[in-house]
Amino acid sequence: MWWWPIACVSEPVPDDQLDLRVVERPYVDGSRTTPAFGTWEGAPERSLPTRIWIGPALGEDAPHRPLLLMAHGLDGHPRKFEAFASDLARAGVVVAAPAFPSTNDETGAGFLGVGDLAEQPVDLTFVLDRLLEEVEDPESDLWHRFDPEAIVVLGHSLGGATVLGWTRFEDPETRLDGVATLSPAVPLTVVFGPTPSPDGLPTLMMHGTEDPVVPYSISLDLYDLFHEPKWLLGIAGAEHSDPIESQEVPAVPARSAAQQALLALIAETTAGEEGAVSGALSELAASGNDTLP
Repeated sequence: MWWWPIACVSEPVPDDQLDLRVVERPYVDGSRTTPAFGTWEGAPERSLPTRIWIGPALGEDAPHRPLLLMAHGLDGHPRKFEAFASDLARAGVVVAAPAFPSTNDETGAGFLGVGDLAEQPVDLTFVLDRLLEEVEDPESDLWHRFDPEAIVVLGHSLGGATVLGWTRFEDPETRLDGVATLSPAVPLTVVFGPTPSPDGLPTLMMHGTEDPVVPYSISLDLYDLFHEPKWLLGIAGAEHSDPIESQEVPAVPARSAAQQALLALIAETTAGEEGAVSGALSELAASGNDTLP
């Protein structure tokens, strides 16, 4: 298990979390509506059910863990992250993933749900607000289960576009330490502005080199645009979703590579482990993956 050297909270957390736990939160934002798309009739609010993976920890360790937010793609869903998120939770990261109202695979909106992309960064803000409330609430089973000042976000495909909209355009989210994208649908970020800002948080760009949905060149171009600190992992032979949605145990090489790089990003940006990402990428390059720098 990773150990995150962050200052302890003043009150102890009971030693009641000795196994992997998965909890659901029925978050609902009543201040905004969900538009109708296709067979999806929309709603007067925005329902954001959020799945949270909490790995084993003793009370003295629980408050030190970082939080990872995950944003799914079009026709995605948090359940598709089960193996990926469980592995990270066992490695010492609390993982939370909302289902977006119009783009998860249960809405029936299909590709038309892309029309709701502009609202999804606000959805992430809403979910993060709720999580940060709960981590400070003694009545919540999330109380002191992660460090509220150690937060990283990962977005896949349309979720990658969402994360870029949240972090690289007007009024970027400031409570994060690092950003990761996997096969981000960058062309769709035009809904936020002409192009992502070259300045921003430390960013790890991951992409399957054989992705038939979003070409690998998209992340190469993004890498050229962004200023440092930045890193790129081209996952050899991987397609669009296998690095994050495959459920095989043990992990397939594509998922293992993405997890290794992401854990290094979390260690470097939340725990001050300088050179962690470069070290992980060097190991992954020796296994045949593309890496930059």
